[in-house]
Amino acid sequence: EAVSQTPLSSGAAAASSQVPGTGVDSASSAAPAQPLSSEEKEQEDAALSTYRDAKEHFEKEFLIKKLKQYGWNISKTAEAIEMERSNLHRKIKAYGIYQNRSGDMDQQ
Repeated sequence: EAVSQTPLSSGAAAASSQVPGTGVDSASSAAPAQPLSSEEKEQEDAALSTYRDAKEHFEKEFLIKKLKQYGWNISKTAEAIEMERSNLHRKIKAYGIYQNRSGDMDQQ
């Protein structure tokens, strides 16, 4: 069987420049992202210099948020985030997260 080979029409070419699933033309001129200042970049790099640092930072902040959400109830928090209670206790200790007497979260 012979396959017909016809050049793309201008409409098909234009459609191919769209970002799939968005209806946005990739050739359109969007405002360029503003680069970070050198000071902001240094702070970001220092705070999250490795994947491991970034992951630990996220995990610690996530746990603090969830513990606050569930009123420091370890069992409910562990269930909500689908983590073993004993593992949650270990992470709380490892990250130095504790609840002060007023009920707020503190970090060592």
